[in-house]
Amino acid sequence: MVATFAQRMEAEVARSLLETAGIDAWIHADDLAGMLPLMGTTSGGVTVLVGEEDVADAVGVLGDLADADAASPRPVPSTPTSRYVLYIAAGALGFVAFFVLAVLTS
Repeated sequence: MVATFAQRMEAEVARSLLETAGIDAWIHADDLAGMLPLMGTTSGGVTVLVGEEDVADAVGVLGDLADADAASPRPVPSTPTSRYVLYIAAGALGFVAFFVLAVLTS
């Protein structure tokens, strides 16, 4: 793990910079491939991963950014509000699925 970001877009920029520098990088995010971006903030953020042999080089590449704030790992907000939004979205999805099944079976 090199860095953790609150948003997938920030992690994608970091991954692109690393791959431009010749470092293989991957993104680990629990946000359903970007369809539920709020889910990333409740599960610990979006993580940029590199191989163990490339960690020092990757930290150097991300540290060389003109805007150091954009590359520095930031704490992922873990507010109750973001969790409640996820729970409400999941509940609404369940309700819609139930409604669709009820209409189809009647």
